[in-house]
Amino acid sequence: MRLPFRPGVSRRARLGFSLVEVTLALGIVSFSMVTIFGLLPVGLDVSRQAIDTTVCSQITQQMIHAAQQTDFSRLTQLQSDSASEPWCFDDQGGRSANPAFTRYKAAYQVAPSAALPTGGGASRLALVTVSVVGTQGPRTSKEADILKNPDARRVSFLVPDNGR
Repeated sequence: MRLPFRPGVSRRARLGFSLVEVTLALGIVSFSMVTIFGLLPVGLDVSRQAIDTTVCSQITQQMIHAAQQTDFSRLTQLQSDSASEPWCFDDQGGRSANPAFTRYKAAYQVAPSAALPTGGGASRLALVTVSVVGTQGPRTSKEADILKNPDARRVSFLVPDNGR
């Protein structure tokens, strides 16, 4: 838009922005940036929770697979081994032998004969529960036993006796 002619003001001065316009533009940009920066911690927290959930799912899948590959007669041994020495995992969900890199711990709980919804017991089925808890980050409980910790994520599944 071309400004009307004003005597004593050069053409170059008439084409620029006024101080009021620049100040308003900076105010709008500043308000927008403060809002965006305020949302960053929320986004980072949600991202961390999503990563944590994904890694816990991967750990659970590994432990389910290990339990299904174990002889049915040795499932209770799997529970006692994990109770005395919980399985340790790093931040990527891989098994960790070094306690310094342990980010998650997991343990088994095995009920050798599962009670079915029909009311009967099944001697050829075992109810296995996998509990996974993070060793770092915000926790509501200081319970050391993974199986009793309310912060642990638990998954239960049935393992059949396949005659192995």
